[in-house]
Amino acid sequence: MLFRSDHLKRGILIQSLRSGYQTIQGNREVFLIGGVALNQNPEVVREIQLSAVAYNDDGKELERQTIWVGNTISPKIIRGMTTEDIPHLQNLKPLKSFEIPPGDSIPFTIVFLKSAKSAREFTCEVLMAEGAI
Repeated sequence: MLFRSDHLKRGILIQSLRSGYQTIQGNREVFLIGGVALNQNPEVVREIQLSAVAYNDDGKELERQTIWVGNTISPKIIRGMTTEDIPHLQNLKPLKSFEIPPGDSIPFTIVFLKSAKSAREFTCEVLMAEGAI
């Protein structure tokens, strides 16, 4: 099973990465990373977990976030949320019916709550991908 997960993980391509700042409820600014996860595997993928890290000007890690691709978080939804709501939503796994067929892609958004003002660089990687069991 571990080999299969590792193989599927390598078949997920992260594209169109972008970052920015956004104001949420309470007039609080957060740092966002958005992009698209493309399934290049020859089979359906049902779960993808991503990790992202924000760094300051000196390359020091400021904050690390892990999300499940396929949850409903988006920049539009984030505007109306509070700092208490966002971590709960980022930790949600997608619905059991969620799937990404071969060649399809899905957008994702990662929110950083602590490093909004000092984030200058970021990384994003696929931690895990699972297919149908």
